[in-house]
Amino acid sequence: MTTEESEMNLETIDATPSTSLRSAEERRRDLLQKLWSKYPTVEEDPSFPFNPPSQPSSASNSETIEELTLQTRLGNTDWCQCGNCLAMPTGRESLCCKEIANVKENIEEGTVCITQSPIFQSSVVNRLNTTVILTILHQSTSHAPNADDNRNLRKTSYKYFTSWIHGYLGKGNLRPIPSCAVHAVRTAFPDPEGLYVGFKYSNDYDAGEMAFEF
Repeated sequence: MTTEESEMNLETIDATPSTSLRSAEERRRDLLQKLWSKYPTVEEDPSFPFNPPSQPSSASNSETIEELTLQTRLGNTDWCQCGNCLAMPTGRESLCCKEIANVKENIEEGTVCITQSPIFQSSVVNRLNTTVILTILHQSTSHAPNADDNRNLRKTSYKYFTSWIHGYLGKGNLRPIPSCAVHAVRTAFPDPEGLYVGFKYSNDYDAGEMAFEF
């Protein structure tokens, strides 16, 4: 190789930026550009030419209609079929035992209400039985709820009722308890005199939610 050729090669090498001399940020930017160049732009992408408008599902529509229907039950018991329901503060609680499929299946032949069932009478609203269940539920806890507190007995009764009617549901899987059953439980385990206010006892709320406490 002549001296002239050697000088030309050196000039070519010096004119090309060395990869090792480029910063990490510059190499990262070049790599990202190469990756993005492999994908089409939003305008060129045929997969989603437009965003479909969101439509309410039929399930949500039916739930809305059902809730509006239940709201018409507030302040009356026109919806009661068993004769033992009371007016409730919310539409969700304004249900009769004959309107809930699993409850209706457990109404004894010859009776008109779930509260007349022998199981309901001997277990759900029986003080001794409910007290024992409350104790069993808290065998492994250091501070069991006070069995002399009727609110704790009501919660236990709701829990027993839900397990009897629906079986195992899992955490947070609520089921409404019919008004007639709620009324029977509150009658069996009332708060001290003077604490009942309107539709509910002063420190009670939806029985279906109370059934998942403790």
